[in-house]
Amino acid sequence: MALRKLQSHFRMPGEAQKIKRLMEAFANRYCTCNPDQIKNFRTLDTIFLMAFAIIMLNTDSHNSSIKAERKMKVEDFIRNLRAIDDGQDVDRDMLIGIYNRIQTQEFRAGVDHVTQVMKVEQTVVGKKPQLALPHRRLVCYCRLYEVHDPNKKEKIGFHQREVFLFNDLLLITKIFSKKKSGITYSYKQSFPLSSMQVFLFETSHYQYGVRLVSRVNNKVLITLNARNDHDRQKFVEDLREAILETNGMETLRIEEELQKHGNNHNTLDRHYANDDSRVLMYELMKPSDPSVNRLSAPDCPALQKLPLSNSLTDLCQGTHAHDLLLLHF
Repeated sequence: MALRKLQSHFRMPGEAQKIKRLMEAFANRYCTCNPDQIKNFRTLDTIFLMAFAIIMLNTDSHNSSIKAERKMKVEDFIRNLRAIDDGQDVDRDMLIGIYNRIQTQEFRAGVDHVTQVMKVEQTVVGKKPQLALPHRRLVCYCRLYEVHDPNKKEKIGFHQREVFLFNDLLLITKIFSKKKSGITYSYKQSFPLSSMQVFLFETSHYQYGVRLVSRVNNKVLITLNARNDHDRQKFVEDLREAILETNGMETLRIEEELQKHGNNHNTLDRHYANDDSRVLMYELMKPSDPSVNRLSAPDCPALQKLPLSNSLTDLCQGTHAHDLLLLHF
């Protein structure tokens, strides 16, 4: 039960060495938390050996690439664990019970954010970026409609897009096929959130418009329209929060890099302080902080700014790094 609960929280690696280290950590923790249970064994190493054997049994029993006649039988499992308890055998009935429970119910990892992203990646066809990354999680999915000309009316539902919002990426797709087994999506575009601003607009043809703009060069990334105000507000709210999170993480990363550079220079300071060659050390040149420029919504005839759009223009703040100058005399 303890081992099954452990594996429900993450996906077990495929490498034997990694599994070994995980089972060693599991065995140590199990012995600490279950002193009454380990009294039944002669040595604590027995817990580790059994845990490792159970993981191997689970893989062997539920791997579809292994033919049925080659799968481990109960007698094979018991034979593999013979004399592991300081030269003695573990209780046979207990091993049979473990074997039967593994056969009946496979160890399964719980749904974590990486697994969820992997499932999305498997449904998207086409030349797409790698989606399944350790830091990436799915924030929301919604259906929007791409707008090529805000002043030109198109059929309702034309250019339908299935939009996947991750915590650092916006993925634009369209439905490729629908089958009983599931839906497949065709990759269209993707945009990193770190260089994005959001503006709302309304025209006579598109009442629930959303325009995404790069804050680097003020270039329009994509223009979308929602089916109703509720869909637009929900999407914009989630997108705005994800952009703020992305920019916050990027700021922390830059600060950490600057701190590393600072520590390196401090080491150089201490080195040259005792150097008789009297090499003049670098000076830290700090330019005055430039004012942060606001990006205004791109000009577009017949677009009307909504009051809410004013609250979305400050989604990200520029980060200015200082140059380090090393002068040698």
